[in-house]
Amino acid sequence: MNGGRVGVVGLTVAVAFAVGSALMLFGRQPVPGVDAQPSPASGVSAWVGTYRNRAGDGGAAAIGSAVDAGIESMGPLVERIARRRILASNPPFQTLRIELDANELTVEFVGARRYRAPLGGAAATHRGPDGTEVRVSFRLRNGRLVERIEADEGFSTNTYTLSDDARQLSLRSTMESDRLPAPITYTLRFRRES
Repeated sequence: MNGGRVGVVGLTVAVAFAVGSALMLFGRQPVPGVDAQPSPASGVSAWVGTYRNRAGDGGAAAIGSAVDAGIESMGPLVERIARRRILASNPPFQTLRIELDANELTVEFVGARRYRAPLGGAAATHRGPDGTEVRVSFRLRNGRLVERIEADEGFSTNTYTLSDDARQLSLRSTMESDRLPAPITYTLRFRRES
C-alpha cells in the first residue's frame, strides 16, 4: 500500500518537474487578466481632456518672441519671409484638446489644427495650419507625451508635461530646420477645463 502512495507522489513530483522544466525552456504563457501588459494607450488616459491656454493672447506673444529671437541673424528680408512662414505654421490658440480612441491619439489646437496618429506607432500624414503636408507621431517618454511633426523643411517636437494633480499642462515646442540658425523654442501653459 505504501508503494502505491510513493508511486503517486513520485509521479506528481515528476509531472511538476516536467511542467517546470518546460516553462523554463519555452517561456511561461501569459495568464489573461494577470499577466496582461498595459497598452501604450493606458499610460496616456490621464492626459485626455480639454485645456485652456493661460495666456490671454493664445500664446501669440510667446510664439512671436521665440521666432524673432530664432531668426534675428538671418537678415531683414529673409527674417520677414521666415517669420511669416513660421507663424503661419504655429498659430496661437486658446484651447487644447487631447482625445484617445483605442490606441489612436488626437491632439487638437482648436481652431488651428487637429492631428491623429497611433500612440507609439507609425507617423500619420496630415495638412499643417499653413497647408503643407506633415507627418505626425506620438510617444510617451519619461512621463511626458511627445508629438513629433515632420515636414520637408524641418521638424517640430512638442513635449506635453502634466502636473502631478493633472490640472495643469505645459507645452514646450521646439522647431528645427537646416534653414534656421538655431532651434526655436517656446512654452505655453494650460489649465484643465474637463
